[in-house]
Amino acid sequence: MQKIVQISLIAATILINGQNTVNRFFYELTYRPNKDSLQLEKEMMVLDVDKTQSVFQSCNNIRMDSLTGVAVEKSLQTGQLQDMDRFDNTETEFT
Repeated sequence: MQKIVQISLIAATILINGQNTVNRFFYELTYRPNKDSLQLEKEMMVLDVDKTQSVFQSCNNIRMDSLTGVAVEKSLQTGQLQDMDRFDNTETEFT
């Protein structure tokens, strides 16, 4: 009886953890900023694949979300608005 309970718990743990996995793939996107431009620009992109959805976004967007979250949390703790000028270098062409 005890072995059946142990096997059931192990199987339940595997099933629960198996459903929450997200696969992340990194891509380098090469594009022309203008139709007539000969210059090529590159940007790192991320594809997050889950069982229910896929999200394709810029690495800079992910970085900006993280930095903004830290700044908001720090603002709530200190009661002072944080300087957002340091986030200017994380701009992206793709939102």
